[in-house]
Amino acid sequence: MEATDGGGRGAAGEWPWEDVNVEDFEPDENGFIRTSLLSRDLVAEVTEVPSGGIFGIVVEAPNDTQWTIAVRPLLPDELPEDPLTQ
Repeated sequence: MEATDGGGRGAAGEWPWEDVNVEDFEPDENGFIRTSLLSRDLVAEVTEVPSGGIFGIVVEAPNDTQWTIAVRPLLPDELPEDPLTQ
């Protein structure tokens, strides 16, 4: 979700991924929230242990827009067919 107040939980950190862009996150029908399935390694670049979920991680994308990242585990019906290769 794009951060609208620029605040969040303190100053924005740098965009954490070299090979992942904002455009890689699929927008919802309103274009307000973007989602993506991330590997454990990608999640580890924004938080140590999500422990059921973490919200309010503010980062600045390379195009100088700020985004708020939320991380949560997948529910059983959201698991990919072959999670070891995803």
